[in-house]
Amino acid sequence: MKRDLVVKCLLMAFVCCLFASCGTGIDADKCEKMILSHPFFKEVHVAVTDKIIPECEEAYAGCMKGWYVHMRGPNTDAHYYYMYGFGVKDIRNLFIDDKKATCEFDLVKTNETIACQYIDDDRLYGDKMLCKAYFTQYEDGWKLDGVDCSERLFGINTWAGKSVCYSVNFNSYSK
Repeated sequence: MKRDLVVKCLLMAFVCCLFASCGTGIDADKCEKMILSHPFFKEVHVAVTDKIIPECEEAYAGCMKGWYVHMRGPNTDAHYYYMYGFGVKDIRNLFIDDKKATCEFDLVKTNETIACQYIDDDRLYGDKMLCKAYFTQYEDGWKLDGVDCSERLFGINTWAGKSVCYSVNFNSYSK
């Protein structure tokens, strides 16, 4: 009888450990997939100049007449060029507490266009920017709650068909 009780206790402990280890269901790969599903990662940063750059025709987004402001003289046409997209690198410091999780990652540039050779507009101020992602576990799985960047004034410009959207960041998509 005592042996049966010990066996049952060991079996229960094994089952609990098995379910506890599977229950979190979040790791670095899953974090990366959820982060990359954020609408921000569908955007491409555009830079503005007052000149048409013939070598960058394939990266040309569009023009807004009279939108380029000069310190002296009249406004001229603003020409927008696609620069680069964004990706995730080095998911780290994954912390899980009950039904909440956080991780850090580096925001990096991807798919740089030829315009990057002619226009100096680096929004990441180097190769990468530290960011932090927040997750919540619901009955149907983990969901991304949001992303914060270490640079609080971080924002990009995006081309929206015939106009530009300024200072787009992760919070631009909040409900």
